[in-house]
Amino acid sequence: MALKIFLTGQPSIGKTTIIQSVVDTLGSNSKVKISGFYTAECRKGGDRIGFDILHWDSSGSCFKREVLSRFSSSFKKNDPRVGKYLVDTKNVDKYCVSSIANVGDTSSDNELVIVDEVGKMEMLCPSFIPAVNELLNNKPDNDDKKRMILGTLPTPRYGRVLDAVKDIRARDDVIVLQVNKANRDDLKEKLVSLLDDYLVNDDSKASMMDIQRELDPFLYVRPIGAPSMKTDNGSTKKAKARQASKTPDDSTCVDKASQACGPLVAVSPKVLILGETASPLPSNTEYSYCERSMWIVLGKMFGVDFKPIKDISKANKEQLDSFVKLQSIVLSKGVCIWDVYADVHESGGERNKRRKKVSKSNPNDVASFLVQNPSIHKIAFIGKKAFTSFVNEVSLSDLQDVELTTLPSSSPANSRMSVDEKSTQWKQSLVRNFPNL
Repeated sequence: MALKIFLTGQPSIGKTTIIQSVVDTLGSNSKVKISGFYTAECRKGGDRIGFDILHWDSSGSCFKREVLSRFSSSFKKNDPRVGKYLVDTKNVDKYCVSSIANVGDTSSDNELVIVDEVGKMEMLCPSFIPAVNELLNNKPDNDDKKRMILGTLPTPRYGRVLDAVKDIRARDDVIVLQVNKANRDDLKEKLVSLLDDYLVNDDSKASMMDIQRELDPFLYVRPIGAPSMKTDNGSTKKAKARQASKTPDDSTCVDKASQACGPLVAVSPKVLILGETASPLPSNTEYSYCERSMWIVLGKMFGVDFKPIKDISKANKEQLDSFVKLQSIVLSKGVCIWDVYADVHESGGERNKRRKKVSKSNPNDVASFLVQNPSIHKIAFIGKKAFTSFVNEVSLSDLQDVELTTLPSSSPANSRMSVDEKSTQWKQSLVRNFPNL
């Protein structure tokens, strides 16, 4: 069983400090073998002259320090560099890569693997990312062994996200936690306690789901790959001011009464697709959920070209007929649609402000809905936030006969994936339920 947690946050915010606290707690325990590496500044006379690799040898008992990068005032054309630092890629391969390739041996010890960080310097070594991916894909060699992978990821700035970082964040088996000044002390204490119990306590009954639930307050929720607010002339403040000055469109697809849509369901549904927060109920209920981005992905899956109807007063007959057609196809395939919360996700100006309007204090009674519809044997969550909200509200022990799966978010903010890629992943997740797709 492998637990994979990555910390993300601004430089010098305390990610490595948290990792060092975990290592200090578990390092002296004979039940845990430590491998991997972390990076640290190298200073001389108070000035930073580069970065070093601190790594464990193959036995996990010896800690060593090697050069990662050094300041250079001049570079040759093809020198591996990040900013003003010349990177020793041979050392990355010799020490970073080898230190995370030492897992999965025949030892019966539980394993703690440190990967700090998946950063630009390390990525200049061609063997580094393949080694990280192999580590994440690799399973412990016996079912009784526990493995904990604890790493760090750089925070995207201005929407620029490294492809390898996007790939790691997109994995369903990875938990990404946000580190900031407000939460870093609490997060350190929580992680040390959870991982000590997980790796050291033989009697621990904590499941991965239990650990994720404990870490929910620290989950990284920024839309991955979200575009920056920067304008063509580089004025971020002007862009923000423009966004803040926008007012909600009074002629939206939905009524202003903020009554939530109920479940969209036909006879004998097989799969329940759950979003997080509710759609407001339109005056014509035939067009319930018409504004949702999920229809773009479902349209791709079922061969209907469709764009969400944001303003029903401006929609023509062709658009409305297209929605009714797509909705009918989806329901006829055994899909039903609802949300975790009945709190209505109202439109506002800026994305962050819009989110704050949703109190999320009124969960829908999904458990009773499943009892009423025993033909449902899978719940598919639109994005990790929907899944996280669901496990906070519903006892998973009551859902032993229902399979849970998380789909990529259909939101345009999930720009790391194209609509075609989202559709492919949705189809792969649901193909057993829709063999004719």
